[in-house]
Amino acid sequence: MTRLLVVDDSELVRTQIRRTLARVAPDAVARVDFAASFAEAAALDPADYTRALLDLDLGDGDGATLAEVLRAKDGARSGGARLPIAFFTSETAETGGDTWRRAQTQSGGTCFSKPDDLARAVRWLLGDGDDATFGRDAERDG
Repeated sequence: MTRLLVVDDSELVRTQIRRTLARVAPDAVARVDFAASFAEAAALDPADYTRALLDLDLGDGDGATLAEVLRAKDGARSGGARLPIAFFTSETAETGGDTWRRAQTQSGGTCFSKPDDLARAVRWLLGDGDDATFGRDAERDG
């Protein structure tokens, strides 16, 4: 079964993502694991997930480093980094500095802005980027 990972140290953000999923893809909620910290997420096996959405600024570390850790664990087992990773963050190129640049590299440029891109971030997480109606529903609920 497809499993999804969301890592954010904000309970509010995790709740917003959970509520959005419940409205637009109720069956997906049971397939999402939520982690509240770098340490909690770093202990997980990335092979269990098909996509990961990470906050860039975690209380006990940064999302770019977490992406590197998850990819290294995944790559060691599968011979290459296969886990698609995106970031949902309030950081920007101006405020995030080197961490932002590393996140851009780790995600192939897939970074979503908090809180404005909630619908797009969840749509990416579900692998449903072509559904035009999704964004309207999620934006109304956000």
